[in-house]
Amino acid sequence: MNFSVEIIEKDNAIICYLTGRIVYETEAMLKSSMEKAISEFQHRKIVLNMKDLTYINSSGIGILVKILKETKSAGKILHMCCLQPTIFEVFKITNLNQIFKIFDSEEEALEE
Repeated sequence: MNFSVEIIEKDNAIICYLTGRIVYETEAMLKSSMEKAISEFQHRKIVLNMKDLTYINSSGIGILVKILKETKSAGKILHMCCLQPTIFEVFKITNLNQIFKIFDSEEEALEE
């Protein structure tokens, strides 16, 4: 399973570029990367840029919900951007588009 997370600092925020597939086998990598972004960086805003994310299953959705809770507990804000249409559809079907702040572009997510 190919999956990667690249974390950069940009415009007083943390941008996490997710690439590949979020499934059971890759969720530990996502969780550890996000724990690092939440604890090691002082920026309040974290943006998940999902333009290169090709697939997410129910396990992946579950880990994102956990990450959202951890982010809020740490007093930080989590935004998502650039979701592929099929991935955005998963969020719509599960009504998670009402829970997560989802933006069309990285710039919009940074400005919010």
